[in-house]
Amino acid sequence: MASLSSRSLSLTPTRERLWQDVSAKTAHRVCHLVFRSFSGASQHAYAAGGKNRGGSAYQDPSSPGYGGGVHRFGHGGGGLRGSARRPERVPGGDSKYDNHAILQDVRWDVERMPDFQKDLYKEHEAVTQRTPEENKQLVEDLSATLRGRGSVPGPITAFEHMRPTFGELLMEELTEAGFREPSPIQKFAWPILSKGRDSVGIAQTGSGKTLSYLLPALSHISQQPALEPGDGPVALVMGPTRELVQQIESEARKFGGITKIKSAVCYGGSGSRHSQARALRDGAHIVIATPGRLIDFLSAGVVNLKRVTYLVLDEADRMLDMGFEPSIRKIVKQTRPDRQTVLFSATWPKEIQSMARDFCKEDPTMVTIGSTELQCNPDVTQIVEVIPELQRQDHLLGIFEKLKDSPDKDAKVLIFTATKRTADQMERNLRGARIPCAAIHGDKDQQSRERMLRDYKSGTFKVLIATDVAQRGLDIPNVKYVVNYDLPNTIHDYVHRIGRTGRAGIKGTAISYFCWDHYDPGKLKLAQELCDAMRQVSQTPPPALQEIASGSSRSSGSSKSTSYL
Repeated sequence: MASLSSRSLSLTPTRERLWQDVSAKTAHRVCHLVFRSFSGASQHAYAAGGKNRGGSAYQDPSSPGYGGGVHRFGHGGGGLRGSARRPERVPGGDSKYDNHAILQDVRWDVERMPDFQKDLYKEHEAVTQRTPEENKQLVEDLSATLRGRGSVPGPITAFEHMRPTFGELLMEELTEAGFREPSPIQKFAWPILSKGRDSVGIAQTGSGKTLSYLLPALSHISQQPALEPGDGPVALVMGPTRELVQQIESEARKFGGITKIKSAVCYGGSGSRHSQARALRDGAHIVIATPGRLIDFLSAGVVNLKRVTYLVLDEADRMLDMGFEPSIRKIVKQTRPDRQTVLFSATWPKEIQSMARDFCKEDPTMVTIGSTELQCNPDVTQIVEVIPELQRQDHLLGIFEKLKDSPDKDAKVLIFTATKRTADQMERNLRGARIPCAAIHGDKDQQSRERMLRDYKSGTFKVLIATDVAQRGLDIPNVKYVVNYDLPNTIHDYVHRIGRTGRAGIKGTAISYFCWDHYDPGKLKLAQELCDAMRQVSQTPPPALQEIASGSSRSSGSSKSTSYL
C-alpha cells in the first residue's frame, strides 16, 4: 500500500504545514504509548478490564507483547498485542506470574506499633476443674496429637464452654445454625486460638476447620480499636481458590453480621474487580482472599495490611501446590510482625513446616486430628467398581434408577468428570433421561457458576456435574453421593473429591469407576493407593481392584457391579 504524504494529498503550503504538525504530534503520541507498553517494572499499569488483559493486574515483564494500560483503577489497558503467550492462569482467577516488584516490604518500627488484645480466652469452670489425666484421655478419645512448648488450654467438649469468650451473640448464632456439638478440631482450636497462640491445625476436609479459626477471628476483631478511614482489615484469611474464599466469606458474613463485623472478599474472575475494590475501600474488618488478586490490590494501593493482627492460611498445602508461595510470602511481609498466625493444612510436608517456622513468631501449638498423612473421611463409604469404560454410562443411570425407589430419592449427587466435554455431554444425556442437572466447569462464566451452585444448594436440582473446578473448597451441605465418573490422576485429588460428602458427621457414599481396559502403569499405582486408602479407614477394597493392585490382572474382563444402595 502506498504511504500517505502531503504530496499525494495535493496539499497547499499552509495545509502542508498543518499536516506536518499533526504528523509530528501523532508520532510523539505513538512513541509514548509504545514506551508505556514496554517499559517494564517502572511503568506497571493497573488495568481492570481491558480487552487484551488476563487475570493478573500487572504487566508480566517476561511477556513484553502483552498488556499495558493506564495508571488508574477501573480502566482497562489494551497495550500492544505481541507474540508473547498470555500469562498462565490458575484456579481462583490469579496469575502465576504476578509481578511483585512494585509492592515494597513494610519496614516496621516495633517500638512504635500500637498494642492490641491477643489473649482473650476465658476458661469455663467445667474445663478448669478437669484434671490433667482427664485432659489426656480426651486427647486420646478424639484421636488428636498436641505438640508445642508451654502450657496448652484443655479442650472444650460443649459449645457452652466458649460462652465466656465468644459472648451471647455468637453462641445464639451457633445454636440457630443447628450444630449439636463442636467438631474435634474445634474442641482444641477454639481455646488455643482464643488464647492468642500461633497454631498449626492438621485436619481433613469437612472437619469443621473454617469455624475453628473464624469464630476466634471474630472474637479477636471485636476486642480491637475501631477501624479508622484508610485502615485495612484486622484479620486476613488466604485460601487457594475463589470457591473456598467465597464459602469462608459466606460464613464470616453470617456470624459476623450479628456483631456488625464487616467482611470483604478478593478473588480473580471477570466482572468482580470493581465491586471487590469498593468493598475494600469502604472498610472491612476481615478480608478473605486468594493470593494473586490480593497482591494486585495491595500493589494498586486499594488496601493495606498494616492493621492485620490475625492471619490465617487455609489449605496451605494446596496453595503451595498451586505455586502461590512467593505471593504468600510477599503478602505476609505487609502484616505486623507481632500478629497471631494460624495455618490449616490437610498434610504436613516439609514445605509447610518451613512456612510455619518462618511465619510464626513463637513456637506454634500444633493440633493434629487423625494422621498428618492425607486420609479419607471414615464417614464416607467408598465403592470402587472395576468395569470397562463403555459401561460407565449404564452404571451411572443405574444409580438413579435405584434412587427413585429408595429413601434417598431426593439426595444430592455430585459427579466428577475429567473434561469439560464429558461434563456437557453427560448433562445432555441425563436431561434426556429426565434427570434435572447442571454441568459446571471452567468455560462457564463466574456468574453462571455461582448461580448453578446456589440452585444446587437450594435444591432446585439434585445432580451437579463438575470438573475439578469444584474439587476443593466447596461446602455444599447434604451431598449424599459423590460419583467419580472419571477417576482423578492422584490419590490426593481422590481424597478431596470424596470429601464433598460425609460432612459434619453425616454419612455419605462415594462411587468410583475404575476402568481397566488395558494395562496402564499409572492406573496400577492408583489402584494400589486406592486399596491403601480404603484399608486406612477399615474398608475392604473389592477383589477386582486388589487383583489389579497386586499386578496379576492385565485387563478388566469383568463387568460385575457392586451393590451400593
